[in-house]
Amino acid sequence: MNGRFQTAEYSDAKMLQRKKPLFRRLLAFAWARNCLRIHHRSVQLKRDQANPERYQFTRNLKIFDGIRAVSVIYLCYGMTYMMAEYGIIQNPQYVEYVRKEFWFVFVTGGFYSVSILFFISGFLLTYSMLSTEFTAASVGKYYAKRIFKLMPYNIFILMFANFFAPTVGSGPHYANIEKALAGCTNYWWTNVLYINNIYPTNYEDKCLP
Repeated sequence: MNGRFQTAEYSDAKMLQRKKPLFRRLLAFAWARNCLRIHHRSVQLKRDQANPERYQFTRNLKIFDGIRAVSVIYLCYGMTYMMAEYGIIQNPQYVEYVRKEFWFVFVTGGFYSVSILFFISGFLLTYSMLSTEFTAASVGKYYAKRIFKLMPYNIFILMFANFFAPTVGSGPHYANIEKALAGCTNYWWTNVLYINNIYPTNYEDKCLP
């Protein structure tokens, strides 16, 4: 095998040449490609080193990788309590006991990790926008890229909510799920257009509020 094909930069370029434009967008979900790009991050590092000023700044930004990882783990830790709080368990009295413990403060603090993730996302997106030429065309291209990047996930969630979720659960607690899904029958399109925060105005009619 040619040694050059073993590099992420060469193999990724070859893969993009073989795919049609539509399928190139689906490569974002390619497990093998993503693992290869993660494993060969040195390629991007070499590109950044070519620009000393940018390399120094991006190296300082790597701290956000650690903060993001800790925040996600902390969020998962807090969500385990949510499952005990709203789920059906055999020993509900133990939940009341845990609430009185000093260490429970770390469980409730886990929900604030969402705010940390929002801050990291906003900070890095702002840096990405300011590091390029700031024009009306660049801003429009940026937002279009973000919309098309999130659209597949959004459509998948809507399809799951409309066709699959109503058939996989039952019971007294599932009524809350059915209530959240009720608006998706008539107003699913508001989520596709990203206007679900402002329309419909009635909160009970919103799809996945």
